[in-house]
Amino acid sequence: MKIGNPTDADKTYWRARQDALPCNWIPDVLQPHEIRFYERFTGELGQKVALIPRPAYIPGVGRFPENDFVWLNNGLLICELKSNAAKYSTIQEAIRSAVVAARKKNHIKENFIIDLGYKTLSEKLRNQLCTMNARAKSFQIAALWVVHKDGIEQITLA
Repeated sequence: MKIGNPTDADKTYWRARQDALPCNWIPDVLQPHEIRFYERFTGELGQKVALIPRPAYIPGVGRFPENDFVWLNNGLLICELKSNAAKYSTIQEAIRSAVVAARKKNHIKENFIIDLGYKTLSEKLRNQLCTMNARAKSFQIAALWVVHKDGIEQITLA
């Protein structure tokens, strides 16, 4: 995918991939990184999801926050997806920003899935993520999973 504005051909390509996702309802136009995640998550990793529609934009107010999907075969868990580099500071900031912005609008984001794609989850990063709640008292989360080269892994939060 090219950097910048997508061409009509790019839009058609990504729309076709989105339309092929095994979701019963796709409420919005997804970004390419979201499409790649859902393809892998529902295909290779065998998970089932129901996407949550993005709230409408309200002029002068913005959008109210909403989580990304319901993880159907994990107890109907409401999740927020973040696609990040395999770097603690980047992941921590993405989670912090999402939690704080949601809290300002009386919404909760507490279950996160970090998509590293086919990058490795290093032991160092795993250990850093385990201590995230202890390090960041102002934005505690309930659960964290990482999708990486070897599959999906729940992180035990301290």
